[in-house]
Amino acid sequence: MQKRRVNIQVLGGAELSTAVERVASAMAQGRISGEGKYYCWASTFTDGIIVVTRGPGKRFVNSDSFIVYEEKR
Repeated sequence: MQKRRVNIQVLGGAELSTAVERVASAMAQGRISGEGKYYCWASTFTDGIIVVTRGPGKRFVNSDSFIVYEEKR
């Protein structure tokens, strides 16, 4: 069985539980970027939370990485 990993980096004051919910929501849309290889590069939510997909790296080949932060108003 192949191991898979999801990495989430939360910046600023976003709550961890909210960050996880927003990443799950972005992932639920499926892999729609890079000809179906990657999740949406950036998703903005109405509560000001932004989820950015980090590009694939050599270190974590079987992982998806996200950065979550709150938009400054």
